[in-house]
Amino acid sequence: SLSKDLCTIAEKRVDETKFDWSHNGFYKYSGSYGFTTQGENLSKDTINEELTLDSWLKSASHAANLNADYQYTCIKCKENRCVQIFGNY
Repeated sequence: SLSKDLCTIAEKRVDETKFDWSHNGFYKYSGSYGFTTQGENLSKDTINEELTLDSWLKSASHAANLNADYQYTCIKCKENRCVQIFGNY
């Protein structure tokens, strides 16, 4: 399900990745908004969301997040970057 709170995090993260292309910034949001577990997928230099999803499905670590037992998610894309945040309360 879509989560407004995770969308807030994803929106912040997609801006942050312009200057720091890593998962480092994600960890400061760990446990925020009452989420007990969270995950993150990043994508750069893909043309659209469909190609982003295709690339994630072909990557073991990204596919693991997509197939994990997360109840909530949100994806935000800006310029050539996409961030997907996952979480459970």
